[in-house]
This record gives sequence, C-alpha cells and structure tokens, in this order.
Amino acid sequence: MIYFPKSRRRIIFLSILVVFGVFQLLLFAVTKPSTQPVQTTTPTPAVKIEISKEVEIQPSEPSISDTVLGSETLTYPERINARVIEVRDGDTIEVDFGGSKKTVRYIGINAPETVDPRKTVQCFGREANNINKSLVEGQIVQLEKDISETDKYGRLLRYVYIGNIFVNQYLVEEGFAHSSSYPPDIKYQEDLDSAEEEARSANKGLWAACGGSSNNPFTVNSNTSTDKDCSDFSTHQNAQDYFISKGGSSTNNVDKLDGSDRDGLVCETLP
Repeated sequence: MIYFPKSRRRIIFLSILVVFGVFQLLLFAVTKPSTQPVQTTTPTPAVKIEISKEVEIQPSEPSISDTVLGSETLTYPERINARVIEVRDGDTIEVDFGGSKKTVRYIGINAPETVDPRKTVQCFGREANNINKSLVEGQIVQLEKDISETDKYGRLLRYVYIGNIFVNQYLVEEGFAHSSSYPPDIKYQEDLDSAEEEARSANKGLWAACGGSSNNPFTVNSNTSTDKDCSDFSTHQNAQDYFISKGGSSTNNVDKLDGSDRDGLVCETLP
C-alpha cells in the first residue's frame, strides 16, 4: 500500500471532488431539457361547408286543360275556368273546357239580338256584341252556376267573370243589356236590377239609343193593342222579358201569355 503524506492526501481528495464536479456539470449540460417551447401541430377539424342556392320558382301558366267542367278553382271554389272561343252576341258565348266545348248564356240579363236569321239586328245589338267581344273573346273567364245547369236550348246558364269584372252586371250598368229575371236563377238579381236602374237614370247605351219608355226598348213589339199575345214577339226571350216587366209570374198571368200550365214561362213554342 502506497502511503501519501496527509497534505498530499488532501490535495488528491480535492482534485477528485473537482473532477467529479466537472463531470456532473458536463452531464447536466448534455441532459438539460430544451428551453424552447415545443410546437405541437393540432389537426384542423374538418368543417362541413353547406352551399345554399336560392332558386326562384316561377309560377306556371294556367292551363285550361287542368280545369274541366265541374272542377273547382282555388280562389273561388264555386267558379270554374274556361276559354272563350267565340262571342255569339251580347249575352251568349262559346267556351272550351280543355277539349269540351259548350255554349254559355249569361244569367239574369238580356242583350239585343244580332244573330237571329228571321229578323233584323235589334237596336244596340251590334254595340252589345262588340263590347262583349272586347271583354271576353279569346280570354280565360270564370263561370259560376246558380241553380239551373242549362236552359231549354241546352246552353249552360252561368255568371261570367274576367279579372275583377262581373261581366253580366257590367253589360247592364253600361246600357248594353237589361236585367231579366228567370227564377230560380236569381242569386244576383237585385244587383242586376240596381245596375239597370242606374243605367236608365243616366240614359246610358240602349236607354238613350233605342227610344221609347218600355222597360225593354229593343224587345217589345210595337203592336199598339193593349194586350199582347205570343204573335207580338219574335222569341220566347222577348215575350218572357215583357211578361216579367209587367209583373207576370206563375200566379199573375199577364195578358194570359202563360197559357194553362201556369209555370211562369210564356210563349214556350217560340224559338
């Protein structure tokens, strides 16, 4: 065993401590964690992007083939649509229900005749025919039924509308026709009667052009006798207008025009 003096032993011991200390420093320097922040990559969550595109829907054109006889409309369930394909005269038209053609007679009014081959055109007939054409010919109109489906000639009995115009009433209030009641189809007869009174008071249309003081200046025959018979009239319509204007009914047989059946319909053998 080598023996070192005490002073030398102390130096050796201190040297070992120093070496050991240096070694620890070097070891710490190598293993010291980095002071720089660790950047971590966070995955970006998937985002669902919804693209909304507004599409403007244009309303489809009304198709007359979608509306058939007896169907209903959205605005007025009691009315049906039809296209007017011909105006016969001031109160009669021919319509098409998407393939089914029908003749329509306006309810509650009477316009002067223009198409009866057995007589000349009645006073203000052409004017009534022309105004009716300007209103409805080629147009889609709405038709409204009252009580009766047809008249004795097989024509549909209807109130006629185009846009906001009630055609039956318009023709009366402007003097192109007069009010004519045919029970039981009298739903709007009070309105039509009032329209006639206004037209007469204002001396409009036929009330100014046709002269005379009769309620129906273009229909009543000029026979000067007090009583009338069916020979004084050219059509059943004319006779009926006269009968009603005189207060005739099933219980009041004016001039005995109602015959023996007393049904309120007169001169039924006339066209």
